[in-house]
Amino acid sequence: MSQPIITFSFNPTSSSTLPRTAASVSALTEIRVDFSEPVFGVDAGDLRVSDQPAARVVGVPGTNSYLFTFTQPPAGQVTIEWDAAHGITDTAGNPFDSEASSASWNYFLADFLSPEVVQVAPVPNAEVSRLGEVVVTFNEPVTGVDAADLLVNGLPATTLSGAESGPYLFSFPSPAPGPVTFSWAPGHGITDASPAANAFGGGNWQIQLNPQLLPGDLVINEFLAENSATNSPLDYDEDGELQDWIELFNRGTNPVNLLGWSLTDSTRQLRKWTFPSLVLQPGEYLLIYASGKDRRLAGNRLHTNFKLNPFGEYLALCNAEEPPVLVSALAPKYPEQRNDHSYGLNVSNQWQYFASPTPLAPNGASLIQGILSPPHFSVGRGIFDQPFQLLLTTTNPVATIRYTLDGSEPNETSGAVYSAPIQITNTVIVRAAAFGSNHLPSRTVTHSYLFLDYVLNQPDAPPGFPANWGTKSGFPDNLIPADYGMDLDPLRVNPDDPGSPIAPEKLERFR
Repeated sequence: MSQPIITFSFNPTSSSTLPRTAASVSALTEIRVDFSEPVFGVDAGDLRVSDQPAARVVGVPGTNSYLFTFTQPPAGQVTIEWDAAHGITDTAGNPFDSEASSASWNYFLADFLSPEVVQVAPVPNAEVSRLGEVVVTFNEPVTGVDAADLLVNGLPATTLSGAESGPYLFSFPSPAPGPVTFSWAPGHGITDASPAANAFGGGNWQIQLNPQLLPGDLVINEFLAENSATNSPLDYDEDGELQDWIELFNRGTNPVNLLGWSLTDSTRQLRKWTFPSLVLQPGEYLLIYASGKDRRLAGNRLHTNFKLNPFGEYLALCNAEEPPVLVSALAPKYPEQRNDHSYGLNVSNQWQYFASPTPLAPNGASLIQGILSPPHFSVGRGIFDQPFQLLLTTTNPVATIRYTLDGSEPNETSGAVYSAPIQITNTVIVRAAAFGSNHLPSRTVTHSYLFLDYVLNQPDAPPGFPANWGTKSGFPDNLIPADYGMDLDPLRVNPDDPGSPIAPEKLERFR
């Protein structure tokens, strides 16, 4: 039986058939593909759009038509092709020929949209105590930007730095206190970089300059960076999902409008996530979910556009001015975190781990003195042919090492207590961690020791190894079952039968 081929593909915005040669389109976020016969094993990532996998596919296995959707690629030529590792076959098992000339084609994606400003700092309507700089970022690369293009109370800015989409830094003499209006010169020459040279439409905004503005005394008071089991109903966001979070506290005597303030986990991008207009009263707490969902609508729950790294990273709160001023920061980074333990300021204003997180409430007392370092293995993972003794050591005198040999993770009550060197005689996974009173346990360290004679005879599902090798359509529950047993001859139809014939499709993979 012949291999399946593509008969045609449709422009997602019309019902007419597009040729697989270059065609001009003004939008491209989905493509419908019709195969010449019913096929199975079609996954979203099988279709590559300018070398990026499609995000989603809709279609019934065993039918001809599939709709792929994806983020619109950059303007210009867009190449459509197939991943060479696809698993698409017809009903007889014949693979789809992704190398055929009909299996790839191009579009020309035209750009007729004007560039837009996507970020300004200080943000429009913010109140600041000083003002001599403004940062502007466009949604696409632009050309023709000059300092005089930006007007400050009708006067042109004096200096400019920046390129492409930005950020562009405009500098100017400090204007008079009060509302300051920013606008674009009527004769500016700002256009995008497309062949159409679409002109920027301009616009205006205001910032309130108040040299008497009192600085806010806000702090990052507590955060939870590895939320795995609920400690409070506040751990769940409005979508019912368990989230990490950051808590702010206004420990000053003045209310603070957070409009234009920012949270960040990057020293290079202090404006990474900015607040909407929101007043934090003296003695008031505010909870922000570090979910990556990027939600900042005033009156609703807030979500940053980044997540917290449990291994430690930079975390800072900045005010609304430009350049931004660090108000509260954990630098160069906060220490490693643990499941369901928060990190916050104690009554002495010192950072400490807390066994009981307290979102939107004062931090309690804590006896936790620190976090234990992971145990040291005297022999690293690898392949061996002779037995040896493995020593586990720790530098902390209060630490007890627990280890397992079955692939499970040790904890305070499970796993053998290490008291003497471990004799390693065959393939085994050793996992160990350090535990101690008034300390958080170390990370679990895992080393695999392989003896080749054992590997040749290992079972299909040895303890401690993953039960599946990822997801793929066509398998039960879309899970690829793991099989660690060694086959006598993997190129045969039946790998464990020396008399079984060689499978052509397996042999083809080695050519």
